[in-house]
Amino acid sequence: MEGIIAFLDYFGITRETVGAPLLVGVVISFFLWKFIVTPTRRELGVIKSEITDLHHATKELQLHVGRDGRFSPQHSLEQKPVFNEYGVHNSPMQPSEKGKKLLKNSGFDEAYPILRDRIFELMDGMKLRTAYDYEAGASDALMTLSNDASMDPLKDYAVNNPDENLELIFGVASWVIRDDYAAYRKSKKK
Repeated sequence: MEGIIAFLDYFGITRETVGAPLLVGVVISFFLWKFIVTPTRRELGVIKSEITDLHHATKELQLHVGRDGRFSPQHSLEQKPVFNEYGVHNSPMQPSEKGKKLLKNSGFDEAYPILRDRIFELMDGMKLRTAYDYEAGASDALMTLSNDASMDPLKDYAVNNPDENLELIFGVASWVIRDDYAAYRKSKKK
């Protein structure tokens, strides 16, 4: 307490005159909060919401425009950095324990055997040549089949777990499908 009194004394504010500066400080703080901070925070919330909507709309456009493989965005909005949480860099990427859990919890592990032949049929039609192509083709095939009834558990999971959306599930699943498709292609050549 003595330190505060000494500090105020340094500026010429005594115990008798502290009331007026304190009152002025409270009034200024109130007006700053009421007329500057609160409206600014509200506006920043609106701006954040608008930017988020714009981001999601742009991702959706990239997804639909890029389906035919002829469009390659300069600034892709895919969630590749998030994949590091769900995958392990084993050249190529493999699902980590968290990725395996995602595939199990989302219902992919149950839907995949049902959809496997249709996925491979779609991928065969894409004329894929490399493991990279298989991975991208797998994701595209899953997106094409996203309206299939067997995908409903995945969509329900994505709605109930917004941090693990369908795009993420398909991205992690594409690593599994890529390897299965490579084995399928190899056996088909024999």
